[in-house]
Amino acid sequence: MTQQLSNTPLNMVDDSMVAIVVSTLKVIKQIFKFCDGVNDEKVAVSELLNTSWPVLINVTNVPLLRQNEDIMSSLLSVFGQLMKSQSEIINPHIPQLMSLIVSVFDESFHPNVLNCVAIATEIYGNTNSETEQSFRQLLSRLYHAVKAKVLNVGGPKNCSHLAGSFFELIRRYLLYSPGSLFSDDLTSILAFAVEVIVESAGERESTRAALLFLSQFINCKSLNMSEVIAKELKTSGGLIDMFLVQHGENLLKFCIAGLSGSSPQLLWPIIADCTFAIVLRLTESSNSFDDNVARKWTWVALSEANSSERLSDEISHLVLKVLFGLIISKGHRSKPMVKMLLTDFAKICKGEIGTDALLTYAI
Repeated sequence: MTQQLSNTPLNMVDDSMVAIVVSTLKVIKQIFKFCDGVNDEKVAVSELLNTSWPVLINVTNVPLLRQNEDIMSSLLSVFGQLMKSQSEIINPHIPQLMSLIVSVFDESFHPNVLNCVAIATEIYGNTNSETEQSFRQLLSRLYHAVKAKVLNVGGPKNCSHLAGSFFELIRRYLLYSPGSLFSDDLTSILAFAVEVIVESAGERESTRAALLFLSQFINCKSLNMSEVIAKELKTSGGLIDMFLVQHGENLLKFCIAGLSGSSPQLLWPIIADCTFAIVLRLTESSNSFDDNVARKWTWVALSEANSSERLSDEISHLVLKVLFGLIISKGHRSKPMVKMLLTDFAKICKGEIGTDALLTYAI
Protein backbone atom coordinates (compact mmCIF):
# COMPACT_ATOMS: atom_id res chain seq x y z
CA MET A 1 0.00 0.00 0.00
CA THR A 2 2.61 2.55 1.10
CA GLN A 3 5.05 1.55 -1.65
CA GLN A 4 2.36 2.03 -4.28
CA LEU A 5 1.48 5.47 -2.95
CA SER A 6 5.10 6.54 -2.65
CA ASN A 7 5.49 6.00 -6.39
CA THR A 8 2.32 7.93 -7.20
CA PRO A 9 2.63 11.58 -8.31
CA LEU A 10 1.08 14.06 -5.88
CA ASN A 11 -1.51 15.25 -8.38
CA MET A 12 -2.63 11.66 -8.98
CA VAL A 13 -3.53 10.92 -5.37
CA ASP A 14 -7.29 11.11 -4.99
CA ASP A 15 -9.66 10.88 -2.05
CA SER A 16 -10.17 7.15 -2.53
CA MET A 17 -6.46 6.45 -2.04
CA VAL A 18 -6.38 8.57 1.08
CA ALA A 19 -9.51 6.83 2.37
CA ILE A 20 -7.84 3.41 1.98
CA VAL A 21 -4.84 4.47 4.06
CA VAL A 22 -6.98 6.14 6.73
CA SER A 23 -9.29 3.11 6.93
CA THR A 24 -6.33 0.74 7.29
CA LEU A 25 -4.85 2.82 10.09
CA LYS A 26 -8.19 2.93 11.91
CA VAL A 27 -8.44 -0.87 11.73
CA ILE A 28 -4.92 -1.24 13.15
CA LYS A 29 -5.79 1.13 15.99
CA GLN A 30 -8.96 -0.77 16.87
CA ILE A 31 -7.11 -4.10 16.90
CA PHE A 32 -4.56 -2.83 19.40
CA LYS A 33 -7.29 -1.17 21.43
CA PHE A 34 -9.17 -4.48 21.57
CA CYS A 35 -6.00 -6.20 22.80
CA ASP A 36 -5.65 -3.79 25.73
CA GLY A 37 -5.34 -5.72 28.97
CA VAL A 38 -5.37 -9.17 27.35
CA ASN A 39 -2.36 -10.57 29.17
CA ASP A 40 -2.74 -14.05 27.74
CA GLU A 41 -2.21 -12.74 24.22
CA LYS A 42 1.12 -10.91 24.67
CA VAL A 43 2.91 -13.17 22.19
CA ALA A 44 0.20 -12.64 19.59
CA VAL A 45 0.21 -8.89 20.19
CA SER A 46 4.00 -8.79 19.81
CA GLU A 47 3.73 -10.63 16.50
CA LEU A 48 1.01 -8.26 15.39
CA LEU A 49 3.19 -5.28 16.27
CA ASN A 50 6.14 -6.76 14.42
CA THR A 51 3.92 -7.16 11.37
CA SER A 52 2.25 -3.76 11.47
CA TRP A 53 5.20 -1.67 12.64
CA PRO A 54 6.94 -1.56 9.22
CA VAL A 55 3.65 -0.39 7.67
CA LEU A 56 3.31 2.41 10.21
CA ILE A 57 6.91 3.50 9.75
CA ASN A 58 6.55 3.43 5.97
CA VAL A 59 3.56 5.75 6.22
CA THR A 60 5.69 8.13 8.26
CA ASN A 61 8.59 7.95 5.81
CA VAL A 62 6.59 8.63 2.65
CA PRO A 63 6.53 12.43 2.06
CA LEU A 64 3.30 12.17 0.10
CA LEU A 65 1.52 10.60 3.06
CA ARG A 66 3.06 12.95 5.63
CA GLN A 67 1.56 15.89 3.76
CA ASN A 68 -1.99 14.63 4.20
CA GLU A 69 -3.59 15.85 7.45
CA ASP A 70 -6.20 13.07 7.64
CA ILE A 71 -3.57 10.37 7.21
CA MET A 72 -1.25 11.89 9.79
CA SER A 73 -4.09 12.33 12.30
CA SER A 74 -5.00 8.66 11.92
CA LEU A 75 -1.36 7.53 12.12
CA LEU A 76 -0.64 9.56 15.25
CA SER A 77 -3.83 8.19 16.77
CA VAL A 78 -2.48 4.66 16.21
CA PHE A 79 0.82 5.55 17.89
CA GLY A 80 -1.07 7.06 20.83
CA GLN A 81 -3.21 3.95 21.22
CA LEU A 82 -0.15 1.71 21.08
CA MET A 83 1.52 3.63 23.89
CA LYS A 84 -1.62 3.61 26.04
CA SER A 85 -2.60 -0.03 25.57
CA GLN A 86 0.71 -1.75 24.75
CA SER A 87 3.23 0.42 26.56
CA GLU A 88 5.53 -2.45 27.54
CA ILE A 89 5.62 -4.10 24.12
CA ILE A 90 6.20 -0.86 22.21
CA ASN A 91 8.76 0.50 24.67
CA PRO A 92 11.83 -0.56 22.59
CA HIS A 93 10.44 1.42 19.64
CA ILE A 94 9.89 4.69 21.55
CA PRO A 95 13.22 6.39 20.62
CA GLN A 96 12.61 5.68 16.93
CA LEU A 97 8.99 6.78 17.23
CA MET A 98 9.80 10.08 18.93
CA SER A 99 12.47 10.85 16.34
CA LEU A 100 10.10 10.12 13.46
CA ILE A 101 7.11 12.09 14.68
CA VAL A 102 9.22 15.09 15.66
CA SER A 103 10.63 15.15 12.13
CA VAL A 104 7.02 15.18 10.94
CA PHE A 105 6.34 18.08 13.31
CA ASP A 106 9.25 20.05 11.88
CA GLU A 107 7.56 19.85 8.47
CA SER A 108 3.88 20.23 9.31
CA PHE A 109 3.55 21.57 12.89
CA HIS A 110 0.71 19.09 13.26
CA PRO A 111 -0.75 19.62 16.80
CA ASN A 112 -1.47 15.89 17.12
CA VAL A 113 2.28 15.29 17.24
CA LEU A 114 2.33 17.21 20.52
CA ASN A 115 -0.61 15.15 21.79
CA CYS A 116 1.33 12.00 20.94
CA VAL A 117 4.43 13.23 22.78
CA ALA A 118 2.19 14.11 25.75
CA ILE A 119 1.06 10.48 25.95
CA ALA A 120 4.67 9.30 25.78
CA THR A 121 5.64 11.75 28.53
CA GLU A 122 2.90 10.44 30.81
CA ILE A 123 3.90 6.81 30.31
CA TYR A 124 7.69 6.87 29.87
CA GLY A 125 8.88 10.32 30.98
CA ASN A 126 9.82 9.39 34.53
CA THR A 127 11.42 5.99 33.90
CA ASN A 128 15.07 6.81 34.68
CA SER A 129 17.62 9.63 34.44
CA GLU A 130 18.56 8.71 30.85
CA THR A 131 14.93 8.83 29.74
CA GLU A 132 14.44 12.08 31.62
CA GLN A 133 17.35 13.62 29.73
CA SER A 134 15.91 12.41 26.39
CA PHE A 135 12.55 13.98 27.14
CA ARG A 136 14.26 17.20 28.23
CA GLN A 137 16.04 17.42 24.88
CA LEU A 138 12.81 16.56 23.07
CA LEU A 139 10.95 19.36 24.86
CA SER A 140 13.64 21.89 24.03
CA ARG A 141 13.41 21.04 20.35
CA LEU A 142 9.63 21.26 20.33
CA TYR A 143 9.53 24.50 22.32
CA HIS A 144 11.87 26.35 19.99
CA ALA A 145 9.99 25.04 16.95
CA VAL A 146 6.61 26.14 18.36
CA LYS A 147 7.93 29.54 19.44
CA ALA A 148 9.38 30.17 15.98
CA LYS A 149 6.13 29.12 14.33
CA VAL A 150 4.07 31.42 16.55
CA LEU A 151 6.32 34.35 15.67
CA ASN A 152 6.19 33.53 11.96
CA VAL A 153 2.38 33.51 11.81
CA GLY A 154 1.98 36.77 13.70
CA GLY A 155 1.19 35.58 17.23
CA PRO A 156 -0.60 32.82 19.14
CA LYS A 157 -4.08 33.95 18.11
CA ASN A 158 -3.23 32.79 14.57
CA CYS A 159 -2.27 29.26 15.64
CA SER A 160 -4.37 28.70 18.76
CA HIS A 161 -4.70 24.93 18.30
CA LEU A 162 -0.92 24.55 18.13
CA ALA A 163 -0.37 26.78 21.19
CA GLY A 164 -3.08 24.93 23.13
CA SER A 165 -1.59 21.53 22.31
CA PHE A 166 1.87 22.75 23.31
CA PHE A 167 0.82 23.90 26.76
CA GLU A 168 -1.18 20.73 27.33
CA LEU A 169 2.09 18.92 26.60
CA ILE A 170 3.95 21.18 29.06
CA ARG A 171 1.33 20.43 31.71
CA ARG A 172 1.91 16.70 31.20
CA TYR A 173 5.62 17.30 31.68
CA LEU A 174 4.89 19.09 34.97
CA LEU A 175 2.62 16.31 36.18
CA TYR A 176 4.49 13.22 35.01
CA SER A 177 8.08 14.18 34.17
CA PRO A 178 8.93 17.35 36.11
CA GLY A 179 12.63 16.57 36.00
CA SER A 180 12.50 16.87 32.21
CA LEU A 181 10.71 20.22 32.44
CA PHE A 182 13.22 21.90 34.73
CA SER A 183 15.86 22.95 32.24
CA ASP A 184 17.44 26.12 30.85
CA ASP A 185 14.28 26.66 28.77
CA LEU A 186 11.84 26.75 31.69
CA THR A 187 12.01 30.52 32.33
CA SER A 188 11.39 31.18 28.64
CA ILE A 189 8.52 28.68 28.53
CA LEU A 190 6.85 30.41 31.49
CA ALA A 191 7.20 33.80 29.80
CA PHE A 192 5.82 32.29 26.60
CA ALA A 193 2.77 31.02 28.51
CA VAL A 194 2.01 34.54 29.75
CA GLU A 195 2.53 35.88 26.23
CA VAL A 196 0.05 33.37 24.81
CA ILE A 197 -2.53 34.19 27.49
CA VAL A 198 -2.29 37.95 27.01
CA GLU A 199 -2.09 37.96 23.22
CA SER A 200 -4.71 35.29 22.52
CA ALA A 201 -7.44 37.80 23.43
CA GLY A 202 -9.55 35.26 25.31
CA GLU A 203 -9.37 32.52 22.67
CA ARG A 204 -10.51 29.46 24.58
CA GLU A 205 -8.18 26.59 23.67
CA SER A 206 -4.77 28.19 23.95
CA THR A 207 -5.75 30.48 26.85
CA ARG A 208 -7.20 27.62 28.86
CA ALA A 209 -4.19 25.35 28.31
CA ALA A 210 -1.66 28.03 29.25
CA LEU A 211 -3.65 29.14 32.32
CA LEU A 212 -4.08 25.56 33.51
CA PHE A 213 -0.35 24.92 33.21
CA LEU A 214 0.57 28.12 35.09
CA SER A 215 -1.99 27.46 37.82
CA GLN A 216 -0.55 24.02 38.45
CA PHE A 217 3.00 25.35 38.26
CA ILE A 218 2.29 28.03 40.87
CA ASN A 219 0.56 25.41 43.04
CA CYS A 220 3.54 23.08 42.49
CA LYS A 221 1.15 20.33 41.43
CA SER A 222 2.92 17.19 40.19
CA LEU A 223 2.63 13.44 40.59
CA ASN A 224 6.32 12.56 40.23
CA MET A 225 8.20 15.53 41.64
CA SER A 226 11.36 14.83 43.58
CA GLU A 227 12.02 16.50 46.92
CA VAL A 228 14.93 18.41 45.40
CA ILE A 229 12.82 19.94 42.62
CA ALA A 230 9.91 20.63 44.97
CA LYS A 231 12.21 22.50 47.33
CA GLU A 232 13.72 24.48 44.46
CA LEU A 233 10.23 25.48 43.39
CA LYS A 234 8.60 26.16 46.72
CA THR A 235 11.42 27.79 48.63
CA SER A 236 11.11 31.51 49.27
CA GLY A 237 12.71 33.29 46.33
CA GLY A 238 12.62 30.09 44.27
CA LEU A 239 11.39 29.54 40.73
CA ILE A 240 7.73 30.19 41.53
CA ASP A 241 8.47 33.46 43.30
CA MET A 242 10.86 34.54 40.53
CA PHE A 243 8.12 33.91 37.98
CA LEU A 244 5.61 35.95 39.99
CA VAL A 245 8.06 38.82 40.41
CA GLN A 246 8.44 39.01 36.64
CA HIS A 247 4.92 38.19 35.46
CA GLY A 248 2.56 37.93 38.44
CA GLU A 249 1.11 41.43 38.29
CA ASN A 250 0.34 41.33 34.56
CA LEU A 251 -1.09 37.83 34.83
CA LEU A 252 -3.35 38.89 37.71
CA LYS A 253 -4.52 41.91 35.70
CA PHE A 254 -5.45 39.60 32.82
CA CYS A 255 -7.40 37.32 35.16
CA ILE A 256 -9.41 40.11 36.80
CA ALA A 257 -10.05 41.77 33.43
CA GLY A 258 -11.18 38.41 32.05
CA LEU A 259 -13.66 37.91 34.87
CA SER A 260 -14.96 41.44 34.49
CA GLY A 261 -15.93 40.82 30.89
CA SER A 262 -13.00 40.52 28.49
CA SER A 263 -12.95 36.70 28.42
CA PRO A 264 -15.71 34.22 27.49
CA GLN A 265 -17.68 32.60 30.30
CA LEU A 266 -16.25 29.15 29.57
CA LEU A 267 -12.86 30.43 30.73
CA TRP A 268 -14.13 31.71 34.10
CA PRO A 269 -13.34 28.51 36.07
CA ILE A 270 -9.71 28.30 34.96
CA ILE A 271 -9.24 32.07 35.34
CA ALA A 272 -10.56 31.78 38.89
CA ASP A 273 -8.13 28.90 39.51
CA CYS A 274 -5.20 30.99 38.34
CA THR A 275 -6.31 34.04 40.35
CA PHE A 276 -6.53 31.92 43.50
CA ALA A 277 -3.11 30.35 42.87
CA ILE A 278 -1.42 33.75 42.44
CA VAL A 279 -3.00 35.44 45.45
CA LEU A 280 -2.45 32.41 47.71
CA ARG A 281 1.23 32.20 46.77
CA LEU A 282 1.73 35.94 47.31
CA THR A 283 0.18 35.80 50.76
CA GLU A 284 2.10 32.66 51.76
CA SER A 285 5.53 33.79 50.52
CA SER A 286 6.02 36.66 52.93
CA ASN A 287 9.82 36.46 52.66
CA SER A 288 9.70 37.16 48.93
CA PHE A 289 6.90 39.71 48.84
CA ASP A 290 5.88 42.59 51.01
CA ASP A 291 2.65 41.91 52.92
CA ASN A 292 0.81 44.49 50.86
CA VAL A 293 1.94 43.31 47.42
CA ALA A 294 -0.94 40.88 46.95
CA ARG A 295 -3.56 43.46 47.96
CA LYS A 296 -1.91 46.17 45.89
CA TRP A 297 -1.74 44.06 42.74
CA THR A 298 -5.32 42.88 43.17
CA TRP A 299 -6.64 46.38 43.79
CA VAL A 300 -4.82 47.76 40.75
CA ALA A 301 -6.21 44.90 38.66
CA LEU A 302 -9.74 45.63 39.89
CA SER A 303 -9.30 49.36 39.28
CA GLU A 304 -8.07 48.82 35.71
CA ALA A 305 -10.71 46.23 34.84
CA ASN A 306 -12.91 48.55 32.84
CA SER A 307 -14.65 45.90 30.75
CA SER A 308 -17.83 46.33 32.78
CA GLU A 309 -19.74 49.51 33.58
CA ARG A 310 -21.20 47.69 36.59
CA LEU A 311 -17.83 47.44 38.36
CA SER A 312 -17.81 50.21 40.98
CA ASP A 313 -15.22 51.01 43.66
CA GLU A 314 -17.68 49.71 46.25
CA ILE A 315 -17.85 46.31 44.58
CA SER A 316 -14.07 46.23 44.13
CA HIS A 317 -13.48 47.00 47.81
CA LEU A 318 -15.93 44.30 48.90
CA VAL A 319 -14.40 41.69 46.57
CA LEU A 320 -10.93 42.58 47.83
CA LYS A 321 -12.01 42.32 51.47
CA VAL A 322 -13.79 38.99 51.07
CA LEU A 323 -11.07 37.48 48.84
CA PHE A 324 -8.26 38.13 51.30
CA GLY A 325 -10.42 37.33 54.30
CA LEU A 326 -11.07 33.85 52.90
CA ILE A 327 -7.49 33.14 51.82
CA ILE A 328 -5.82 34.43 54.98
CA SER A 329 -8.21 32.60 57.30
CA LYS A 330 -8.47 29.27 55.45
CA GLY A 331 -5.50 29.07 53.07
CA HIS A 332 -5.74 26.21 50.55
CA ARG A 333 -9.11 25.17 52.00
CA SER A 334 -10.63 28.45 50.84
CA LYS A 335 -10.36 27.54 47.16
CA PRO A 336 -14.02 26.44 46.62
CA MET A 337 -15.36 29.60 48.27
CA VAL A 338 -12.89 31.84 46.43
CA LYS A 339 -13.88 30.34 43.10
CA MET A 340 -17.56 30.91 43.95
CA LEU A 341 -16.77 34.50 44.91
CA LEU A 342 -14.89 35.17 41.68
CA THR A 343 -17.65 33.56 39.62
CA ASP A 344 -20.25 35.75 41.31
CA PHE A 345 -18.02 38.76 40.68
CA ALA A 346 -17.97 37.86 36.97
CA LYS A 347 -21.75 37.42 36.94
CA ILE A 348 -22.23 40.83 38.57
CA CYS A 349 -20.01 42.42 35.93
CA LYS A 350 -22.05 40.70 33.25
CA GLY A 351 -25.33 41.79 34.81
CA GLU A 352 -26.59 38.27 35.55
CA ILE A 353 -26.92 38.86 39.30
CA GLY A 354 -27.02 41.85 41.63
CA THR A 355 -24.34 43.08 44.01
CA ASP A 356 -26.32 41.70 46.96
CA ALA A 357 -24.83 38.30 46.12
CA LEU A 358 -21.53 39.45 47.61
CA LEU A 359 -23.14 40.03 51.00
CA THR A 360 -23.43 36.26 51.49
CA TYR A 361 -19.63 36.10 51.77
CA ALA A 362 -19.47 38.58 54.66
CA ILE A 363 -16.99 37.36 57.22
